[in-house]
Amino acid sequence: MRRRSTVRWILAALGAVALAPAWAPLVGLAPRPLPPAGRLVRVGGHRVNVLDEGRGLPVVLVHGLPGSAYDWSPFSQRLLDAGFRVIRYDRVGYGHSDRRARDAAHTLDANAAELLDLLTAVGAESPLLVGWSYGGGVALMAARQDRSAIGGVVLVGSIGPTTTKDWPLPDFVEWPRRWAVSAGFPARTAAALFGRRVFNGASPAGWTDHAVSLLAAPGVIHSWMMEANQMDVTSLHPHDVDVPTTIVQGDADVLSPMDVATTLHRAIPSSSLVAVSGGTHMLPNTHADLLVNQVRMLASRIRAADPHAQQAVGQ
Repeated sequence: MRRRSTVRWILAALGAVALAPAWAPLVGLAPRPLPPAGRLVRVGGHRVNVLDEGRGLPVVLVHGLPGSAYDWSPFSQRLLDAGFRVIRYDRVGYGHSDRRARDAAHTLDANAAELLDLLTAVGAESPLLVGWSYGGGVALMAARQDRSAIGGVVLVGSIGPTTTKDWPLPDFVEWPRRWAVSAGFPARTAAALFGRRVFNGASPAGWTDHAVSLLAAPGVIHSWMMEANQMDVTSLHPHDVDVPTTIVQGDADVLSPMDVATTLHRAIPSSSLVAVSGGTHMLPNTHADLLVNQVRMLASRIRAADPHAQQAVGQ
């Protein structure tokens, strides 16, 4: 009799866990929605969510994998305060932007082509691109595809040709991830543990909830898995990047080690490398002022090297 009772309790517990996405919203565990969308801009065959603020030299922020336009606080606000025009966007597949078709190319090349189209659509001439993590690879690829469209690049904890690629994930892995996010508490626990790792300690207030909200948007987990599986770092060819480039790298970054940054620095002819002592992968969140200074210095470097560019990139 006791054995039957135990089995019933186990089955009831498993049922409650399996049905967590249904009851989690009733007890306040469901993910919160992302902040409101900005302007939806048609880029190729997709609508892309763009937040375009301020005036002056345009600085375009390219988020990582996964990610969204809302990952950049407090760096984006510091840029606005410094007098830049700040353009944040959700890459196709994330945030409020459209998703790709499931059988479409989820590649660095596709992202770079969309970024270049976006620059034209929003009228951003000779902008500085700030690429974070996977977004650094997108910025590098865009610079290769059309050097004339870009004033300079700042890479923050960027991927590179020596980035170690994770093993491809089969499609069925998407379902438990979606369940964990829908249930709320498993994803929140995982995000909190991941946050402790990438911040090398406690993550900032609100970061865990934001991370779960990002993944809760329909189709985001699929976009994440497809981009991870199709990421070809050998296609970056940084030696072909012929734009002024600043590489900012934390020496305590557990996701993108310092050797990736040093390899990029050696390969990109017009690059400088800034090592941040104790810096993690989350520099836009933890070292916003330092990054703003690097953006300023790169803009000054471009003006000094090309007097004609002074009007184009001057503030």
